[in-house]
Formats: sequence, C-alpha cells, structure tokens
Amino acid sequence: MERIRIDEKWTFRRGFADSLGVNHIPNASKPSRRAYRKAMALMGTTPENTLFIGDQIFTDIFGARRAHIKNILVDPLEPSLENPFIRMKRKFEGLVAGRRGSTSKTT
Repeated sequence: MERIRIDEKWTFRRGFADSLGVNHIPNASKPSRRAYRKAMALMGTTPENTLFIGDQIFTDIFGARRAHIKNILVDPLEPSLENPFIRMKRKFEGLVAGRRGSTSKTT
C-alpha cells in the first residue's frame, strides 16, 4: 500500500470507499446508535441486512453491537498514520481482545 500523509487521510478514505462502491460517512459520532441508524437510513437498510466492518473495538464494533448490527473487526489499513489518541486506544483494545498487537477478530 502506498504511504499517505495525515492530511490526505480523508481523500484516501473517500477514494477507498468509492473504489469499493460503498458510502463513507465522515465524523459519524460513533459509537452513538444514532450514527449507525443514520447510515442505515441513507442506505435503505436495517440491522438485519447490514454488516459493519471496522478497525476499532471501542467505537466501530461497540457501536455496531449497540445498534444490533452484525460486525467484523479488521486490522487497520495504515496504523502509522493514526493519531496518538487512536494508538493509545489500540493498546487497550489489545488487552480487551486478550492479545498484544493485532486485535482482529470476527463477530
């Protein structure tokens, strides 16, 4: 994968989502259930036919579970570009997941 700068992250995410033909909602206020409901409303889906894929336990996966959406935890695309707060959360995610380093696990 090509390295990108932090200020290019939005462009990267948008381009990544566009390349897959999927929607991307920036600043979604996860893990609020409202954020997941808004996304489902935009897509015309329900919790029963929605799958959420995320790379953070405390926001992505926790929020999807609160909204009763099936979810998959994946490794981050580019960990070196994450801000210090996210990197700190990753350490706690490793503890919660019962392992150090990678926290990938499907649910």
